[in-house]
Parts: sequence; structure tokens; C-alpha cells
Amino acid sequence: MSYKNCSSGKRSIVCGVPQGSILGPLLFLFYINDFYRVAQYMSTIQYADDTGLFACAKSLKTLEYLVNDDLKGVVKWISANKLSLNIPKTNYVLFTPRNKIIDYEINIKIDDTPLTRVEEAKCVGLTFDEHLTLSHIFKISHIQHSYELFIRNFQICWHHKSP
Repeated sequence: MSYKNCSSGKRSIVCGVPQGSILGPLLFLFYINDFYRVAQYMSTIQYADDTGLFACAKSLKTLEYLVNDDLKGVVKWISANKLSLNIPKTNYVLFTPRNKIIDYEINIKIDDTPLTRVEEAKCVGLTFDEHLTLSHIFKISHIQHSYELFIRNFQICWHHKSP
């Protein structure tokens, strides 16, 4: 890096992208641009270094199998790209209709570590609860628009990736 008459020393980058650089965010996007190919059954939503994975299936048992199978590929991709996953911050939400009775407890794992099921999660700045109600944020129209786009993408996932 050079600016006016000052230059920093040269350093080799073996993997990843330089942190704190102007090009860092763009280089990171290039670095992870093939991530979406890893998941055969899940759809991805990515924003910067935040990634959401979504899967749909007709039964919870099928959903459990498909998600766990895809997560094995995710772990391999992360390892091959010399990245790390913060497993304690990794969790899942089971989106269901409010009146649906859940009669099967799914077990989602990464490297034999069970993930925590939570009632709500944030994705691209929006909080989604397990029933997709979002009633508390519809007062702000631009957030409602973002929610509607998310739901449209989620429905596309449902129709295209559901076995």
C-alpha cells in the first residue's frame, strides 16, 4: 500500500482476504461466490459475511436428512476454503404455520455437534419468528417491502428445492 511518500511493507496472502482494506469486502465476495453451489437441497441468502440457508420438505424427517446431508458439504467447503464457522452462533428456526402441531423433533448437526433450535433469527437485518408473523415491524413500509421480497424468495425455494 502506498500513499503519497509512505509505503507499507509487502506481505504475502496465502488465503482469505486482507482485513481493513478498501478492496477487502469485494475480494471476500469473490472468495465466497461459489458457496451457493455447495448446497444441493438448501437455498442461500448471503449479505457480506452473513449467510442464511433455507430448506423445504414435505416431512420433518426428510427435512432433517436433507439439511444434515447438505451441512456436510458446507463443512467441507468451509474447510477447503480455509474459513471457520462459529458453531455456537449457528442455529436454526423451524418455520411452521401457527396451528401446526410438531410431532417430530428434528436433530440438525454440524460435525456431530447439535445445533440449537431458536424461535427467531435475523436475516439481512430482519427478525423472522418461527411462524413468520413479523406483525411488530409492519409499521415501517420499507421493512415490509424487504419482508415481502424475502417471503417471495422463500416461496421460490419451496417450489424449486422441495423434494
